[in-house]
Amino acid sequence: MMCQNCGKQLEDGVKFCSSCGTASERTTRQLLRQAAELRNHQVQLETKLPQKTSPLAWLIVVLLAIAVITNPNEEKHRQAVISNLSRNYDISGMGLLGLSLITQFDVQVDNYVFLSFTRLGESVYNVGVGAFGNVWIYGDIRLDEQRKRRLF
Repeated sequence: MMCQNCGKQLEDGVKFCSSCGTASERTTRQLLRQAAELRNHQVQLETKLPQKTSPLAWLIVVLLAIAVITNPNEEKHRQAVISNLSRNYDISGMGLLGLSLITQFDVQVDNYVFLSFTRLGESVYNVGVGAFGNVWIYGDIRLDEQRKRRLF
């Protein structure tokens, strides 16, 4: 067999020409055959049907959608604070004005789409969390002396 590039005589079974380094005709055919097989394999992989979406993935998507839709509004947070305060303090004498002061000035809600947090006034500490249509207050709310004097 002769080298296709320089014309030197090649021994049988040699993959490359010792003179110029060109691949022998047999090696070239093997490489072309392997490349064609790889292309066919790649086409087969690309034409496979996509994998089904995991039920767990669907469950997560549904739960996130429900969390967004049912995230409690500010009024639910205010009602939860009033309910908690009514267990700890006698707010019966406050009347509507006192309750209005609590709900309008002291309850702050930080809404983060999937859930929301309840704060009192300008405090950086959360007193409750809201999600899935409910508001949970962490323990009993204790008012500082300034708020007590202002409200009671």
